[in-house]
Amino acid sequence: QASLLGQGAMGCSGSKPEVKPEVPDAKDAPAQAKPKAPLAASPDGIEAVTRGVQELKSNTAIDLQLSSLSIEDAGLDMLAQDLPKSDKLEQLNLGVNSLTDAGMESLARALPQTRLKVLSLERNSLTATGVQLLSQAMPPTLEKLMLGRNHVGEAGAKALAESLLQRQPLATLGLQFASLYEPGARAICAALHKVKVLDIAGNHLEGKGAVTLAENLKGGSGLEVLKLESNGIGDEGSKVLGEAIATHKSLKKVELRRNSITDQGASYLAQSLQSNRILEELDLFDNSITDAGAADLLQRLCPNLKALNLQINDVSEAMMSRVAQSLKK
Repeated sequence: QASLLGQGAMGCSGSKPEVKPEVPDAKDAPAQAKPKAPLAASPDGIEAVTRGVQELKSNTAIDLQLSSLSIEDAGLDMLAQDLPKSDKLEQLNLGVNSLTDAGMESLARALPQTRLKVLSLERNSLTATGVQLLSQAMPPTLEKLMLGRNHVGEAGAKALAESLLQRQPLATLGLQFASLYEPGARAICAALHKVKVLDIAGNHLEGKGAVTLAENLKGGSGLEVLKLESNGIGDEGSKVLGEAIATHKSLKKVELRRNSITDQGASYLAQSLQSNRILEELDLFDNSITDAGAADLLQRLCPNLKALNLQINDVSEAMMSRVAQSLKK
């Protein structure tokens, strides 16, 4: 109503007299904090690192996200000098940058003096040499280490396993697409009981690697989640893995996505796992399983199974519905 009256008055009296707004004295105006500008990639990541260093020096950073910022080894050297100055920093994400083994030298010197719980270095240019340096420098507080899509190889996996055997277990170790092959898998298997979640997807394990894993899983404990996507495991690999998982004392989730598993492999898994009372989730996404294999799995579902992923297989909607109903019981 006030707005309408104002417009009517203006219309009757002609032009509205100009009223200059009051401008408050600058010293009386309340101070407003400047919003923090988002970190942006620079040619060598120095700008991003400078901001990170400022947060470390002020001891305010808890979660420092420095991924995808074109950071090179020189930038990491700058950051590493101030890492020990923060006793609050718990998470450091340096994934998807341009870091090499040379940068790991300065990071390895700083890490033992930190209280980091999460360290991500995924998608850089590390080799076994850099991984060996990191393995020897992991702080006792570290719970999650992500090294996927680096060339870790057998030597890097061996160094990690040796370090894990000397410390408290890690909650998560990410080594997906890390050029492990069967020898690297064998190396990391020495410390399977020291990791709760292990991601070794995309490491060309194939049947031989599946046998190696199976030998180390039988009767074991500690490991709770095993991710094996895209490893060419096939039906025979599924058979030996199923037999090993059946006797494992703590494994709750197994991912076998994209492993060329057919109805035969599904049948092997069903036979092995029907008496298992630990496994809760089995992920068979994007394999070559039909209604026949799904029916076999359905008939012998693990007593505690809560999730069975058969999406992107040749399984009908009717069979998918039957599986879903069985899991609800």
